[in-house]
Amino acid sequence: MKNQEKMIFHSVEVPIFSRSVFFVGNCDDKEASDAIYQFDDKRTRIYFSATSLGGVRDAEGDVYVWVRDLSKASIVAHELGHAACSIMECCGINLCRETEELMCYLIEWLKISVQDPVYQEYEKLIAKEGSFCPDVQGLK
Repeated sequence: MKNQEKMIFHSVEVPIFSRSVFFVGNCDDKEASDAIYQFDDKRTRIYFSATSLGGVRDAEGDVYVWVRDLSKASIVAHELGHAACSIMECCGINLCRETEELMCYLIEWLKISVQDPVYQEYEKLIAKEGSFCPDVQGLK
Protein backbone atom coordinates (compact mmCIF):
# COMPACT_ATOMS: atom_id res chain seq x y z
CA MET A 1 0.00 0.00 0.00
CA LYS A 2 1.38 3.42 -0.94
CA ASN A 3 1.33 6.42 1.33
CA GLN A 4 -0.95 9.35 0.69
CA GLU A 5 1.96 11.60 -0.38
CA LYS A 6 2.25 9.60 -3.60
CA MET A 7 -1.48 9.63 -4.37
CA ILE A 8 -2.69 12.13 -6.94
CA PHE A 9 -6.25 13.44 -6.71
CA HIS A 10 -7.85 15.74 -9.26
CA SER A 11 -11.44 16.81 -9.82
CA VAL A 12 -13.09 18.90 -12.51
CA GLU A 13 -16.55 20.02 -13.51
CA VAL A 14 -17.50 19.13 -17.08
CA PRO A 15 -19.37 22.32 -18.03
CA ILE A 16 -21.58 21.33 -20.95
CA PHE A 17 -22.66 18.09 -19.30
CA SER A 18 -23.02 19.45 -15.73
CA ARG A 19 -21.07 16.51 -14.34
CA SER A 20 -18.02 16.17 -12.12
CA VAL A 21 -15.07 13.90 -12.78
CA PHE A 22 -13.02 12.74 -9.80
CA PHE A 23 -9.65 11.19 -10.64
CA VAL A 24 -7.50 9.27 -8.15
CA GLY A 25 -4.23 7.67 -9.13
CA ASN A 26 -1.01 6.14 -7.92
CA CYS A 27 -2.72 4.19 -5.15
CA ASP A 28 -4.57 0.94 -4.53
CA ASP A 29 -8.33 0.46 -4.84
CA LYS A 30 -9.07 0.95 -1.13
CA GLU A 31 -7.02 4.16 -0.93
CA ALA A 32 -8.88 5.45 -4.00
CA SER A 33 -12.24 4.66 -2.43
CA ASP A 34 -11.26 6.40 0.81
CA ALA A 35 -9.92 9.47 -1.04
CA ILE A 36 -13.11 9.85 -3.05
CA TYR A 37 -15.23 9.54 0.08
CA GLN A 38 -13.08 12.15 1.85
CA PHE A 39 -12.96 14.71 -0.98
CA ASP A 40 -16.41 14.33 -2.54
CA ASP A 41 -18.88 16.68 -0.80
CA LYS A 42 -21.64 14.10 -1.33
CA ARG A 43 -19.65 11.54 0.71
CA THR A 44 -20.06 9.01 -2.08
CA ARG A 45 -18.60 5.56 -1.42
CA ILE A 46 -17.17 4.05 -4.61
CA TYR A 47 -15.59 0.60 -4.82
CA PHE A 48 -13.08 -0.53 -7.41
CA SER A 49 -11.81 -4.04 -8.13
CA ALA A 50 -8.66 -4.92 -6.19
CA THR A 51 -7.39 -6.99 -9.12
CA SER A 52 -7.74 -4.21 -11.72
CA LEU A 53 -5.20 -1.71 -12.98
CA GLY A 54 -7.88 0.96 -13.02
CA GLY A 55 -11.57 1.55 -13.26
CA VAL A 56 -14.44 3.95 -13.81
CA ARG A 57 -17.65 4.15 -11.80
CA ASP A 58 -20.53 6.58 -11.98
CA ALA A 59 -22.86 7.57 -9.18
CA GLU A 60 -25.50 10.28 -9.01
CA GLY A 61 -24.37 11.60 -12.39
CA ASP A 62 -20.71 12.06 -11.44
CA VAL A 63 -17.84 9.95 -12.75
CA TYR A 64 -15.04 8.48 -10.64
CA VAL A 65 -11.79 7.35 -12.26
CA TRP A 66 -9.03 5.36 -10.58
CA VAL A 67 -5.65 4.26 -11.97
CA ARG A 68 -3.38 2.15 -9.78
CA ASP A 69 -0.04 3.03 -11.41
CA LEU A 70 0.41 6.38 -13.14
CA SER A 71 3.60 5.22 -14.85
CA LYS A 72 1.25 3.49 -17.32
CA ALA A 73 -0.07 6.48 -19.28
CA SER A 74 -1.95 4.23 -21.70
CA ILE A 75 -4.13 2.99 -18.82
CA VAL A 76 -5.03 6.58 -17.91
CA ALA A 77 -6.07 7.26 -21.52
CA HIS A 78 -8.05 4.01 -21.56
CA GLU A 79 -9.94 4.85 -18.35
CA LEU A 80 -10.66 8.40 -19.53
CA GLY A 81 -12.26 6.87 -22.64
CA HIS A 82 -14.54 4.91 -20.32
CA ALA A 83 -15.19 8.12 -18.36
CA ALA A 84 -16.33 9.86 -21.56
CA CYS A 85 -18.73 6.97 -22.25
CA SER A 86 -20.10 7.20 -18.69
CA ILE A 87 -20.63 10.96 -18.97
CA MET A 88 -22.53 10.59 -22.22
CA GLU A 89 -24.56 7.69 -20.83
CA CYS A 90 -25.46 9.68 -17.69
CA CYS A 91 -26.77 12.40 -20.00
CA GLY A 92 -28.82 9.98 -22.09
CA ILE A 93 -26.58 10.30 -25.17
CA ASN A 94 -26.02 7.03 -27.01
CA LEU A 95 -22.67 6.45 -28.67
CA CYS A 96 -23.29 6.11 -32.40
CA ARG A 97 -22.06 7.58 -35.67
CA GLU A 98 -24.10 10.77 -35.12
CA THR A 99 -22.55 11.38 -31.65
CA GLU A 100 -19.01 10.27 -32.51
CA GLU A 101 -17.69 13.83 -32.90
CA LEU A 102 -19.13 14.81 -29.52
CA MET A 103 -17.39 11.80 -27.97
CA CYS A 104 -14.07 12.79 -29.56
CA TYR A 105 -14.35 16.37 -28.26
CA LEU A 106 -15.20 15.06 -24.80
CA ILE A 107 -12.17 12.75 -24.79
CA GLU A 108 -9.99 15.67 -25.92
CA TRP A 109 -11.42 17.84 -23.13
CA LEU A 110 -10.76 15.10 -20.54
CA LYS A 111 -7.18 14.77 -21.78
CA ILE A 112 -6.58 18.50 -21.37
CA SER A 113 -8.56 18.95 -18.15
CA VAL A 114 -7.73 15.71 -16.33
CA GLN A 115 -4.78 13.86 -17.81
CA ASP A 116 -2.53 16.89 -18.35
CA PRO A 117 -2.91 18.29 -14.79
CA VAL A 118 -2.55 14.80 -13.30
CA TYR A 119 0.73 14.25 -15.15
CA GLN A 120 2.00 17.70 -14.19
CA GLU A 121 1.61 16.59 -10.56
CA TYR A 122 3.03 13.17 -11.33
CA GLU A 123 6.13 14.68 -12.98
CA LYS A 124 6.71 16.77 -9.84
CA LEU A 125 6.47 13.59 -7.77
CA ILE A 126 8.95 11.82 -10.06
CA ALA A 127 11.36 14.75 -9.84
CA LYS A 128 11.06 14.82 -6.05
CA GLU A 129 11.75 11.07 -5.81
CA GLY A 130 14.48 11.17 -8.44
CA SER A 131 12.91 8.41 -10.53
CA PHE A 132 12.31 8.28 -14.26
CA CYS A 133 9.26 6.84 -16.00
CA PRO A 134 9.68 6.88 -19.80
CA ASP A 135 6.02 5.98 -20.43
CA VAL A 136 4.84 9.43 -19.27
CA GLN A 137 7.28 11.48 -21.35
CA GLY A 138 5.72 13.56 -24.14
CA LEU A 139 2.09 13.31 -23.00
CA LYS A 140 1.34 16.97 -23.57
